[in-house]
Amino acid sequence: MENIKTVERNQHNTAELVKLLQAKNFFQVFINSIPSGFLMLDFEGNITETNEAYSRLSGYTIAQLKQMNLRDLTEPEDNTWLSDCLNILIDERNLRFETPQVSSDGSVIICEVDAAFLEGESQCVCAFFHDITERKQAEKTLLESESQLHQSQKIEAIGRLAGGIAHDFNNFLAIVMLHIDMLNLQLPSDSPMRYRVNEIKSATNSAAGLVRQLLAFSRKQMIQPRAVSLNRVVVELSKILRRLIGEDIELQLELESKLGVCFVDPDQMTQILMNLVVNARDSMPNGGVLTITTTNISLNSRSIRNKAQPPGSYVQLSVKDSGTGMDSETQEHIFEPFFTTKEPGKGTGLGLATVYGIVKQSNGFIWVSSEIGKGTMFNIHLPLSNELVAKKPEELVPFIPIGSETILLVEDEELVRRAALEILTVLGYTVYEAGDGLQALQFALNFYQPIDLLLTDVVMPKMNGRELAAKMKTLHPESAVLYMSGYTDDIIARHGVLEENTNFIEKPFSPSTLAIKIRESLERKNAK
Repeated sequence: MENIKTVERNQHNTAELVKLLQAKNFFQVFINSIPSGFLMLDFEGNITETNEAYSRLSGYTIAQLKQMNLRDLTEPEDNTWLSDCLNILIDERNLRFETPQVSSDGSVIICEVDAAFLEGESQCVCAFFHDITERKQAEKTLLESESQLHQSQKIEAIGRLAGGIAHDFNNFLAIVMLHIDMLNLQLPSDSPMRYRVNEIKSATNSAAGLVRQLLAFSRKQMIQPRAVSLNRVVVELSKILRRLIGEDIELQLELESKLGVCFVDPDQMTQILMNLVVNARDSMPNGGVLTITTTNISLNSRSIRNKAQPPGSYVQLSVKDSGTGMDSETQEHIFEPFFTTKEPGKGTGLGLATVYGIVKQSNGFIWVSSEIGKGTMFNIHLPLSNELVAKKPEELVPFIPIGSETILLVEDEELVRRAALEILTVLGYTVYEAGDGLQALQFALNFYQPIDLLLTDVVMPKMNGRELAAKMKTLHPESAVLYMSGYTDDIIARHGVLEENTNFIEKPFSPSTLAIKIRESLERKNAK
């Protein structure tokens, strides 16, 4: 009888074992069918069960995972989250959160976790892990794009304001500079008034330089690009730079021997270098190392840092210092005009804004990388050009050329017009004036003698200078054209680049500059 009971008991245990094994097998099949990673944890964080999805996500085998603690799959600084989550789960029963997971190859995977606290014979936590790494990266990229767009819109708005102010201010400066130079011509060489006149001229030139910075930032400065080797610009400027930075800063040049050519305004490249070097010097009050590097680079869609930058070949100009560096907040604002970290009176805050404007006007790209205590590096990419390096322009003649031709002067700002009229008359020209394009056309229609030169402002009411010049061709085809402006726009220039064979003089200008430009324009017309 006892033997019968023993057999029955063994059969019962076997049936229970079979059921248990079937249930366990079903459970394993079930959790392996789940597309999300699954972990079952005890309250110490030890992994008691997992599935194939989490194995693929982590790179570890199921057997390996069952020998691990969840803390082994997280960054050391993130290990506290597990205790926090377990404490919350006891009260809340369910919890959703995001956490980074470290895979077997060391890469970090961002996971969204749905966790639940199960209470029964043994307390445990069941957690489902969803890989959201791509989504988080897309969100980050979107935020960066929105930030770049916001920054671009802000800078563009300030640029338009700066360009408008500079245009009006240049007209005032043109009047002052023209009268100062005329006064200098009339004063005796030994006159004590020459000192005062020269001081006024010096201050006016400084104001004109400030306006040029505003125009460069707003990308409304007229530039005259040509094929340039940046190595030549750096080498020619290096002697000045060594004196500028002082003896306690070491200047190192690392220049690509076969550097490509870029199509830029060399004077503006000099301006960029001067501004970057001055900033680097100021960041190294106790001395250091300043490195200027040039190199050829080729970028594809993967290696491009700025999404707006097209793939292709570029010349890279880098300026690196070993100075104090900048925090991330400062880096976000450094290209904004009038933003400065220097003491009052130590800077205008236009240096880097000017650099930004010149680079953009030259179809280039710029960014900064910096860290507190580890220095700063500016990288500039300028498109590679297939043109040959241009020769240096001839020096301007040291004297003021005169003439006897007939000039039609068109300028809507009366004070500028009167000052220019006086200078042209002194230079020997026969001058007729008009306050706008319509007046000029009316005069030209009724004037039957040759008009040798049309000297016209670009931006005027009723009719702009480009339209006036086009209509003048039918009335007086013999006329040469010389444009003048305090800033440029798409009427005369595309993206601020001077079109080939366009005669242009930038306000404010001196009598000698005006005289030389007039002769150049007339001679170019006569040579055709």
